Amino acid sequence: MSRERKIVSLIILLMQAMIGTACESEDQRLARLATEYADRQAEQGSQMIDLQQELMTGSRQLIEADSRARTEMIDLHREIQEERRSLNQRHEQLDAERRSVERNRFWAPYLIDLSRQLFLLVACLLPLMLCRHLLTLALKQGEEALIGEQLLEDIVSDDPVLIPSKATPLILEDPTELNPSQEEDAEK
Repeated sequence: MSRERKIVSLIILLMQAMIGTACESEDQRLARLATEYADRQAEQGSQMIDLQQELMTGSRQLIEADSRARTEMIDLHREIQEERRSLNQRHEQLDAERRSVERNRFWAPYLIDLSRQLFLLVACLLPLMLCRHLLTLALKQGEEALIGEQLLEDIVSDDPVLIPSKATPLILEDPTELNPSQEEDAEK
């Protein structure tokens, strides 16, 4: 605005100077030129003002668009960072799984071999345990049969050792009286 005022005031001064120095007919002509020039200047000034307003509106829109674009860029940057974090977490999980698989691959042959050998050991021990069990059953049955035979012999014999006869007192002062053969074994 101040520039336009300067131009308008300069035009007015020029017009006054021209009026004062020229003839009247030329004065009219100069006045007409000055008014045309002033009109043109006023029109150009109003056009300049319109252009400046359009420029300011465009600048404001550009600033707003730039602000929106920056906001969108920041949002996109945040999304990218979140995706990177999730990818890093997935990568760490995959790395942990890979290490676990490697450990399993390392120990798997040893564990398979150990389980085979344990299975073979159990397979070899089962028949031995079965034989031991059968032998202990046979020995128990043999002991029972032997005890049964000894009891029968004792019952049938004239001189019972295990079962006292009716003639033998139940309470003995000397326990060796019941079994004289034990004394003989002790003397030998």
